[in-house]
Amino acid sequence: VGLAKKDGETGTNYVIEYLKSLSEPPESEVDRINKLLTLFKEKKIDFVEKSDIEILESAELEEANKRALEFYKFNHNSDMMNAIVSRRKIYN
Repeated sequence: VGLAKKDGETGTNYVIEYLKSLSEPPESEVDRINKLLTLFKEKKIDFVEKSDIEILESAELEEANKRALEFYKFNHNSDMMNAIVSRRKIYN
């Protein structure tokens, strides 16, 4: 997760720098984000939003409590995505 977070931050910084290099954005930020989300959904690309991170943290806390551990972190992306997807309906 630590590497994924770092990679996400690095990728985000590259995107931000690229967007800053454009002379004038062709459309609003909201429109661009909506287009990107639509593209992800059309291509069936898994993605997480900020609210999903909170859901994941809650799922990890729940798992830690079940196992009587101080903390717990999922080891695999698929486990993290499954935890998020299965709980989205509850939190949204």
